Amino acid sequence: MSQKTELPHQVEEWTREHVHYWLTKVINVDKKHADKLYEEEVSGEELACYQPKHLQEVGIKHGPAVKIITRFNELKTVNDNESDSESSEHCPTQKTKAMQDTPLEVKGNVLTDQTPTSKIKLHKKRKSKRRRKTSMDSPLKMDEALEDNTTQRGNPLEETQTKDLLEMASSQKNLGVSSSRQSSKTEQKESVNPKTVVTVDKHEACQNKKIVMDPLPLRHPCSLFPFDQNSASHRYIQNYTLPPETGPGNLIDPVHEYKFMGRTDDIHVMKKKFNKETFRFAAGCMNARTNGTIHFGIADSKDTEYVHGEIIGVNVENRDIIIDHFNQGIKSYFEGHTDEANACIRQPRFVEVLWPDGKLSEVDVVPSHSVVQGKLFYIQTLEEDNQWKKSKGNSLFIREGAATRDICKIGNPKELQSEMAQKNKQMNALDNRRKQAEKRPETKRTSNQGEKLKNLLAFGGNRLGHYDYYIIVTNKSHQEQLQHLQFLTTLKLFCVLDFDPNSAVSGTCHNYTKVRIANLHKPSQLLGDPGTVAKDLNLYKQTSWVFGNGREDLNNESDMPLRPSDWLTNKAGEVQDVISFLCNSDTLPRGRFLVIFLLLSTVEAMNDPIFDTFMSFYKNIGGAEGILSICTSDTSFKKWRDFIQARCEHDITQRSIYDLELSEINGTILKLGQNKSTAERLLPSAEGSSVVLQQRDEDLTPSLDVLCENECENEFDEDSEEFKSSNLKQKLNSIEGTSTGSQFIKRDKYDTLKRMIESKAKDPTSTCVMLNLFHQPGCGGTTLAMHVMWSLRKDFRCAVLKDNTASKLNIAQEVVYLVRCGKTETSRITPALLLVDDSEETENTEELQHCTRKILDEICPSALVVILNCLRSNNPKVRWSNSVIETQFMTATLSKDEQDAFETKLKELQETHDKPENFYSFMIMKSNFSQEYVTNVARNILKDLNIENKQAQLLSILALLNSYVADSAISVSLCEDFLGIKIMLRWKKTVMEEMQPQSCLLIEVEAECGMHKAIRFVHQRIAKECVNELEKTHNSPRSDIVSNLLHCDLFFKSGIGKDQLLQSVKNMLITRQRKTEGDEKDTLFSPLIEDINKNDGLKNIQDIFTEASKRFDKDFAIPQALARHFYLKEKNFAQAKDWANKAKTIKESSYTLDTVGQVSRSELKHKIDINKQSKHITTEDLKDYLDLAKEAINAFQRAQVLAMTDDVPEETRKSRTYNISGYMSEIDIAMTVFVFVKGLPLFD
Repeated sequence: MSQKTELPHQVEEWTREHVHYWLTKVINVDKKHADKLYEEEVSGEELACYQPKHLQEVGIKHGPAVKIITRFNELKTVNDNESDSESSEHCPTQKTKAMQDTPLEVKGNVLTDQTPTSKIKLHKKRKSKRRRKTSMDSPLKMDEALEDNTTQRGNPLEETQTKDLLEMASSQKNLGVSSSRQSSKTEQKESVNPKTVVTVDKHEACQNKKIVMDPLPLRHPCSLFPFDQNSASHRYIQNYTLPPETGPGNLIDPVHEYKFMGRTDDIHVMKKKFNKETFRFAAGCMNARTNGTIHFGIADSKDTEYVHGEIIGVNVENRDIIIDHFNQGIKSYFEGHTDEANACIRQPRFVEVLWPDGKLSEVDVVPSHSVVQGKLFYIQTLEEDNQWKKSKGNSLFIREGAATRDICKIGNPKELQSEMAQKNKQMNALDNRRKQAEKRPETKRTSNQGEKLKNLLAFGGNRLGHYDYYIIVTNKSHQEQLQHLQFLTTLKLFCVLDFDPNSAVSGTCHNYTKVRIANLHKPSQLLGDPGTVAKDLNLYKQTSWVFGNGREDLNNESDMPLRPSDWLTNKAGEVQDVISFLCNSDTLPRGRFLVIFLLLSTVEAMNDPIFDTFMSFYKNIGGAEGILSICTSDTSFKKWRDFIQARCEHDITQRSIYDLELSEINGTILKLGQNKSTAERLLPSAEGSSVVLQQRDEDLTPSLDVLCENECENEFDEDSEEFKSSNLKQKLNSIEGTSTGSQFIKRDKYDTLKRMIESKAKDPTSTCVMLNLFHQPGCGGTTLAMHVMWSLRKDFRCAVLKDNTASKLNIAQEVVYLVRCGKTETSRITPALLLVDDSEETENTEELQHCTRKILDEICPSALVVILNCLRSNNPKVRWSNSVIETQFMTATLSKDEQDAFETKLKELQETHDKPENFYSFMIMKSNFSQEYVTNVARNILKDLNIENKQAQLLSILALLNSYVADSAISVSLCEDFLGIKIMLRWKKTVMEEMQPQSCLLIEVEAECGMHKAIRFVHQRIAKECVNELEKTHNSPRSDIVSNLLHCDLFFKSGIGKDQLLQSVKNMLITRQRKTEGDEKDTLFSPLIEDINKNDGLKNIQDIFTEASKRFDKDFAIPQALARHFYLKEKNFAQAKDWANKAKTIKESSYTLDTVGQVSRSELKHKIDINKQSKHITTEDLKDYLDLAKEAINAFQRAQVLAMTDDVPEETRKSRTYNISGYMSEIDIAMTVFVFVKGLPLFD
């Protein structure tokens, strides 16, 4: 088969494709000019009418325009002269001989004819889209091209010459001669069949410039559609190749035949051609008793433009016409055997071909023994050459080898009779073979892949939860698969990397977003600082759906899907960066996420983008341990496994699922994800009715944790799986621990607080009202609020704010969505109750109240939202008395009734639990917050502690953090790294197990709105007492613990939860106490620094701040605090000035300038106090005083200017409306100067 593009001899016969080829490949014009003429539909006939000015009018520059017209006219003149010469000088015989005597050149692995008189056959214009070359393009081997040509048989001499050429090509290949260097000419005495060679340009031939057509690119093999399975998930890829056509074998494995069907767009011609070829092939298979499939849209041997078996596709706009004509044609073709034909011939299926707008049509033939036994099937065919009229006589087709032969075409009656007798004789033997073949037992699945899938996802458990997040990588889905992908909505998806360009419209993404919320992203959007990207894209809260190879629904060039070679050069880099981002320990902790390759379509080649994606994950994760492959068929898996094994030398079988139906995979994962007995979560609505809270609704309120009215219907059965897995248990038990049995302990403030909330609903004064609950840390205030909310869950739509860092506007919008969920504009609105916990001040909640009220006033003025604001305070009663809105308070004391209730509860626990004393939060409150009880717990638990081991060091760091920063925690992944728990052992060995026996003091909680899991102390009082015990008994003072923390590189490098840990460390070092913010007293430094100063000395503080300044080298607050330490505690003003200026260098603000001024002011007053005993002040002293005063005033004036634009510093928790400290300090300096100037002798 020729592999060259053929140009018609007469230029007027050129199509626009021929013109494009001549421009780019023959005269080497810039491709953009050729593309322009192609768009203008310029054929050879039109180009003959062009002048250079015409080309310039369409945007082609003058130089290329002149070149094109000049060369075209030269070619046209030569061809015209040649035509005249041929007609007058040569007869057909002479021309044939001249062609046979023509030498051949081997160039670029392609035979080129130098014969000046060779004719060029006009090839039919292609109907499908023009193919694009890939980066894997390589020349077709010469021996392959020549092997195709041997099908056109000539005389023995020609065959001998062809064999010689094949041997020559083979020797060149073995010597490693590249196609670009094969420029030597090979002379031959006789030519091969002249039909296999071509000359395009006679003028070029005369100048010995041979035209060598581009070789075809390397073709990747593609697997066949599963036989007799119309619903199988399979697609073909354009320009990939199918296996060669085959003949009968074991009768069960299907034979295959390919038909191009791309030479016509006429649906009426196409449908007749389809029937003729299908029924001809089907009859041949039925008579041969073999299964078979005929494929339409595959290049066959008659087509010279494609490789044999190459997938092209057929553009069928109306399949119904094909199918209807097919069903009608069975009766016409199989007269007398219509029922048998219907039983054996399957309905046509249309398989999608990736890249073009076309399909591949196929028909399976299954000649069951019970249907075809003892029968031969004659058919009545239609003749194409006779206007599709019935042919004379019947045909008896039979499949022999890779061809289907019509026995009735044998012209010799005697031979025909002999052949028929032989077929009749063979029929019984074929029937017996078919019968035995059908009895062959099907291979049964022996692998227990259902259990394997459970173990890979849940590590032997019955519930999902081992992994914090899942990353899905998937490719093109099929419509019939979508119903079995519900399990995606159950998994906690962090990201989906989708390589289906149509997924958002008709694929997996579209199916997922019907139920859940997903944010659709391009790969470039996930690049940058992990913290910034997470905040901007709402990661951790909502699924990120990343399209790895464009989106066709966006309709712009930059988002169009690319072929593998183009993807590798244009998009692979972005996708690899996304994978690096996902595998960064600052994004997801190692060993805490699972990457699932969900292959919904077969990966046919190693240049597929999804294979490159696997390799990127393999490289970033460090192997395949964190990767699970799910394939929808064994065939698909074997290809996938072999590709990976060839590249990585790693067998992924043990981490792959391939022997389960997608429906079975779906059901298994859904079962693992079940954690509630009720199918639906319900919200209260008007007049005792309810509405369903869909998962999509919860996705739209990521900052809220919604408490439904049917939440944990069996919550009082604490042994139930539902209660153990619920967030409610964590909230009610883990926060304070007052609910550990069959009922809640009702605190004295319970009824009062509940009545306050209910009264707001009965007589609302605004769309959004707020109540404050001030409480001492650890006294049970948050738990009281949770209990009240629990009791009101059937009357109010209840939610807890779980993300205080979100913008108040976004939170307000989510609250309004919750209020209106399931409601119409005319529906009666149900009030909502929002619990805001861990709030340090009321200002932030007031801002939230204002935003919520503003939105509701505009869109739903009849609604009501009650905000219950829980605030920690060391003086809750004082805060209560100063509050201007309705407020309640709680202190760390129990009334007599509350103590009796706790005693009763303890007796219940003793009956149901072996060690109720381990409920430390409960026991602290039961003891009426007894310090003696807390001291005894800490002493007993820590008595055998070895302070040198890692477990003790981690415990001391956690104790210190929890003592000074409420609810601070260290992520589980950082704890694992600190303890040296390897990734592959994390499912066998947990942090809590490693921390035995002190783990009873710790609790594992969800941190940062569920982004990750973290560990902290069960109660702040126990943490504080542990710090005291470590110092007294184990000689581990606070300064040593802080120093160990600051010297541990692990906590300051990358890792999930690192930013929050560093923030806690900074707060512990620099946040001061202030009475105005609810603290017991004002302090010069943070409570930690004050305690170290009291017990360990000033030198340790200096060392701690110095080391901290290295860790937080871009934070001005640490050097600022150190400067304050030097001038306030050590009176070392030189050092103080250096550190204050360093803070100012990091960030010039009113706060750093104020510190600079305070250093000078303090030094000024210190020197004045020292010199008070001296009655005589020298001029040097006076100058020194005035210089210090001037430095201080300049700093304070600058600070006051900057105060208008400064942010609130981290060491203060309360925003101020107007900062006038610069003015006040400047006045103080002025008054100080007046005082010492007044005392000068001059004014005596």
